[in-house]
Amino acid sequence: MELSTNTEDFPETQEKTSDVSNRIRSPIRPVRETIIENYRLRFQTDSSKNINPYKAEPKKPVKKANPYVLGLNRYSFRTARDEAQKARKWLMVNVVKSTKSGLEQNRNVWKNKNVKDLVSKDFILWRVNQKNPYGKWYEQFYKPVEFPYVAILDPRTGEKLQVWHKMDPSDLLKCVEDFLLDYKNLWDRSEEEDYNEENSE
Repeated sequence: MELSTNTEDFPETQEKTSDVSNRIRSPIRPVRETIIENYRLRFQTDSSKNINPYKAEPKKPVKKANPYVLGLNRYSFRTARDEAQKARKWLMVNVVKSTKSGLEQNRNVWKNKNVKDLVSKDFILWRVNQKNPYGKWYEQFYKPVEFPYVAILDPRTGEKLQVWHKMDPSDLLKCVEDFLLDYKNLWDRSEEEDYNEENSE
């Protein structure tokens, strides 16, 4: 006996087939887009972008309106060293504590006319906030443990020569004067050392 395969002969089957075809959705239209993002940029934090003071940075000219002060947090340590070498001066570093009183105290000191006159002659002043990426780098490398913090560095070598924790104008003036008695002007001193070495040979 031959079996019929025609659905018309089986009304129930025809009804089920119709229900299934009604439930089948139309194909999803293809979409073209980037599904893998740049994971390196996603996981790169702001601090990791800026923490390295030797990383190439946009060249921004140092404002000459107040040439002895490099604006707070505006320049990297490398820029400060380069400016000090170019000006043939010592590099003075002021790490600013991130408190209202600390910021006010620092502003009052560096605006003092006597401090400004004395410091501007032989120093380039680099001021950085403790929580700024440049400040964090300085803390990791030079490890200041007490605030207020003022240090004097040789810009040619990065050697730390003196550290103070006094931010009263009269105290700071005394510290700077004592330093200049012990250390002549940076370039006069180096030229004198070269002269002594040549004559001793």
